[in-house]
Amino acid sequence: MALFDAIKNFFTPETPEPEKATQGDPMVIRVILLLETATYDSEFAPEERAAIERLLGERYELSDQEIHELLALARSRREAVPDIYSFTRELANAMSAPERMQMMTEIWQIIFADGRVDAEEEHFARKMQKLLRLDHPTWIEAKIAARGG
Repeated sequence: MALFDAIKNFFTPETPEPEKATQGDPMVIRVILLLETATYDSEFAPEERAAIERLLGERYELSDQEIHELLALARSRREAVPDIYSFTRELANAMSAPERMQMMTEIWQIIFADGRVDAEEEHFARKMQKLLRLDHPTWIEAKIAARGG
């Protein structure tokens, strides 16, 4: 897929400098945030991984191989930066309000994927609400949408 190749070629294979690690395509940053969501409670459940792969396949029409490469790229970008604030700030600045709400919905889908919501995940969702500059009603709307309601 040309879009994925362009993104892949944009990044060098070397480990990026921290200040440059967040520069790039919003798709990679979205994946970083989804991975952060899935691993925030120190457990990356198979259901969470499957939910991320499903979201990427549906949203970007990527093959399984492209999804695995994108996940690896996102992991390496995430490891180069000590916190998610710079990623989230860049993404929030690049997205419209409906796109930010969609991102929050996807975050909730990952949180719900393993069938339980623990206090750490709830805390992360609240932190993302602030970082994505979403008001409380929009945050709740995203949570309801993620549950399929």
